[in-house]
Amino acid sequence: MFNMMTYSGRSLIISVVFVFLLVGCASMPFDIEEPSLSITNIALRNSTGLSPQFDILLHITNPNRIPLYIAGMSYDLYLEGNKVVSGVSNNFPVVEAYGEADVTVNATISLLGSINLLGDLTRRSQDNLTYEFVAKLDVGSALPRININRTGDITLR
Repeated sequence: MFNMMTYSGRSLIISVVFVFLLVGCASMPFDIEEPSLSITNIALRNSTGLSPQFDILLHITNPNRIPLYIAGMSYDLYLEGNKVVSGVSNNFPVVEAYGEADVTVNATISLLGSINLLGDLTRRSQDNLTYEFVAKLDVGSALPRININRTGDITLR
């Protein structure tokens, strides 16, 4: 026989659990502001092989009210539209709420991108180089990836 009380009890428990899950998801901080990311230094590493490697010192500022746990980052540096440097890193400190941190990441020069850049520079004389720094920050599976895109000019004088 079908027991109506058992069915109603199960239905009530499932409904309560579902409401708690909805409330928990609604309270998750999906309004994460983009952290500030700036390059403060670039230094040539002692590297072996054909591709020179660089240490890039990044300064990260967290404008959010929750700590920023960076699981990893991929990044590319373009000069005059040519990808000349790229890299990945998974070695980041926790950037506390409204805090700052410095981190060093490794980057490898793209031989093909560098050759294209040199060709562009020899064809035209210019005083400035345009750059674009593109990074994707992975802040965990519960939050969307943070895309960072910085552009500007480098004066050659």
